[in-house]
Amino acid sequence: MKLLFNVRELPLSAALLEDEGCVHDHRHARFAPLYVPQRLRDEGLGLTRSVKTRDELGPLVPNLSPRGLAWAERLGGPLPAFQALVRFLNGAEVQGIWAPAFGASRVVPVPLAEE
Repeated sequence: MKLLFNVRELPLSAALLEDEGCVHDHRHARFAPLYVPQRLRDEGLGLTRSVKTRDELGPLVPNLSPRGLAWAERLGGPLPAFQALVRFLNGAEVQGIWAPAFGASRVVPVPLAEE
């Protein structure tokens, strides 16, 4: 399961993908897996240059910041949080107001409010 979204390119869009692999048509597409190895989340991609085995990366954990984890807990877990992100990015306020003005030049600020 992963979140696919694009940044700094119109139209802004997001989707939650359940299938392995995918093909996208946006040059600035980004992927966010629902779960990632803990050390990768905590220490960043540079870590992959020094580890020798997958086990060194630690157990799979939700791919969310500490603030995102707290938000996900209020929503019922990481999957509902990813689903909320998709609804927000594809929603009328982002698509009709924010994206036309700033969508190609800024990253969308996501308010982590309760739904």
